[in-house]
Amino acid sequence: MAQLKYKRKQGVILQEVMQQNLLCDLELGLFGELNEFGVDIWNQLEQPADIDEIIEKLKEFYDIEQIEIRYEIDQFLKLLQSKGFIESE
Repeated sequence: MAQLKYKRKQGVILQEVMQQNLLCDLELGLFGELNEFGVDIWNQLEQPADIDEIIEKLKEFYDIEQIEIRYEIDQFLKLLQSKGFIESE
């Protein structure tokens, strides 16, 4: 079974404001704050990517067990999707 590919929703941008990383959907008036790990995941969504592709890229930067990082990424993607910042295909 193919994995879902996640991508940024059109019109959602990442802005650094006063040392905070904010996701902004100006059309809908949605805002969300990201930590460094969240920003690194967000940067992997410039093109559609599944969880395995994101993990492979992030393993270059983080020394963490794949099972742990998979859970964290999965939860984060579900949160972003529920807030309307990303879409899946």
